[in-house]
Amino acid sequence: GVLGYAKYDVSAGDLASALQAQGATGIVASVDNTDTGYKLFGGYKITQNLGVEVGYTNLGSVKSRATFGGIAGSPLTAKNDLDGFQFAAVATLPLNETLAVFGKLGGFAWSLDRTQTSAGVAVAVPDEDGTDLMVGLGASLKLTENLDLRAEWERYTNIGSNEGDVDMLSAGITFGF
Repeated sequence: GVLGYAKYDVSAGDLASALQAQGATGIVASVDNTDTGYKLFGGYKITQNLGVEVGYTNLGSVKSRATFGGIAGSPLTAKNDLDGFQFAAVATLPLNETLAVFGKLGGFAWSLDRTQTSAGVAVAVPDEDGTDLMVGLGASLKLTENLDLRAEWERYTNIGSNEGDVDMLSAGITFGF
């Protein structure tokens, strides 16, 4: 497994624009678009250069808040929790006996659990799910015969109804046998 830093492609400006389109005025919006993420995965090397991975990924939460006038519902708060299962083909290029770089391409079957309040009252918002593209690049450093130190960047695309992307930078120890 690996631990990482997830960043959502959403901003306070995006939230303010959406509220303004509904007629809101005097908008003060904030978005916390970063969180800690993690993944647990397994894989199989078909050859020295080609393998497959499957695993569970939790990309944490994005939280937003806005106050506004002109329409009802202020203050508005929202929290979206994202996780899912990924599957990918992995191409590895060994640079020497201990260092290798890799790229991956696959899918992410995601689930977005949404909660929201409007003027302090919980609002029913539908959860979302889907399956979209994920890509990644990384490097691994052999520590022992069975342990590697691994660092990577992954992008999960078209998440949610706003079709935003989420990037995760992660590092961890992997065990091979």
